[in-house]
Amino acid sequence: MQQLVSPAWFLHWQKGDSNIELVTSYFPDDAEFDSWTSQWLEAHNFQLIQSEQGGDRKQCLFRTDNADFLLCYEQICEAIWIEAIVVNNEQRLLDRLLFNLPHHNNLSAEQ
Repeated sequence: MQQLVSPAWFLHWQKGDSNIELVTSYFPDDAEFDSWTSQWLEAHNFQLIQSEQGGDRKQCLFRTDNADFLLCYEQICEAIWIEAIVVNNEQRLLDRLLFNLPHHNNLSAEQ
């Protein structure tokens, strides 16, 4: 897994009711989020399937361990989160993904 530097706004991942939320110190602008997303997907060896953008929202569909997830960014509500794209076992997949994500800014300080 490639090491990357966490941006100043990244604090940690947090389990929500039906998603994984990214807790931030301030909400990143479009350019900051785009840069981080590319590096984050590559660092975790996640396969980017599709990216979409419209209005104040961006979505990246990615795959890991034969499961699909949606990374969402919404400016109006200032939220970044991950949803599992499944019919069944959504919570199990989110728990497994969260377990493999750095929770408390564990990323290397070197690029």
